[in-house]
Amino acid sequence: MATIDRFSSRAEAELACGLLSSHGIEAYVRGDDAGGAYPQLPFTMGGMVVVVPDERLEEARDLLDGPDDRSSTTSTSAPVTTPRRPGWLRVLLLVVVALVVLVTFLETAARLLG
Repeated sequence: MATIDRFSSRAEAELACGLLSSHGIEAYVRGDDAGGAYPQLPFTMGGMVVVVPDERLEEARDLLDGPDDRSSTTSTSAPVTTPRRPGWLRVLLLVVVALVVLVTFLETAARLLG
């Protein structure tokens, strides 16, 4: 399986996957958002990825790129890539999310115990 593109949310990735599936291309969404419980996780972890079979990669890219008015013989466009966040920012965001979860847990435990 080959990665076709990276998306910042599951909804965007599912839309792309649906478009590919409607054209007979087997596509899957890979990424972790804790089963939808934490939709912000893909944004901090590098996104949701859509994968397709290797032999259908070019066809899938053509579908996601949409109609192209330029001549295919003169096209020299580079593949579209999603900008990545610096590693330190991703770690900082994960630490903030972890602290929020920890504080919420401690507040709930304190209320239950006393």
